[in-house]
Amino acid sequence: MASLSSKPCSRSCMTSGEISVGIQIVDLPLHVLQISAGRHEAYLSFFWPAPQLPKAPCLGICMTLRYPYAIMKTVLVVCTANICRSPLVAALLEDRLATAGLADQVRISSAGVFAEAGLPASTTMRQRAAARGFDLTAHRSAPVTAADLTEADLILVMEEAHRKTIFYRAPYLLHKVYRLAELAGIHADLDDPYGGPEAGYDVAIDLATNYVDAGWPTLLEKLELP
Repeated sequence: MASLSSKPCSRSCMTSGEISVGIQIVDLPLHVLQISAGRHEAYLSFFWPAPQLPKAPCLGICMTLRYPYAIMKTVLVVCTANICRSPLVAALLEDRLATAGLADQVRISSAGVFAEAGLPASTTMRQRAAARGFDLTAHRSAPVTAADLTEADLILVMEEAHRKTIFYRAPYLLHKVYRLAELAGIHADLDDPYGGPEAGYDVAIDLATNYVDAGWPTLLEKLELP
């Protein structure tokens, strides 16, 4: 058995940016020790103090473990009903991530601030997105939850009203909420084409594509990705 200490390690062998966890051996032998760190940390450092030598900070065993997989980041895309703009933007982001070879490092999800669960993407959006090569047939709407908001590393909303709604629900998370256009340095909403003419959907797709393309470096920066 082993107990974890929350005191950080100040040993010079620890490199900058690593997470250190002190471990005190209570009973020997130690067969299996599983340590989980925060979902954003890629490295975990630990050492074994010698319980019989309380004045010795370390018995000379110091290791750095690297996770065998990249820690996934999460981007949550939010609109009103999660049947038009947010599934489109999610598809655009997934396509861009795949092209950049980052699909295994970022998870894209979408939800709506006033969404019903289980609805397909709007028929016209499915058709117009398909004409651009994006398949939305598998999409099903979902209402945004507190867990969605908390777990996301970045929250992209389509308009200021969505950001205000999230602020009312979780004001402490406002620092990670951005309108999609803001990634591109543009202070504008992405208007909802739902219920309007087909041309309005094409305009929304064009704008969303331009915002994703122009805002790509900013998105990577906010996710701390190369």
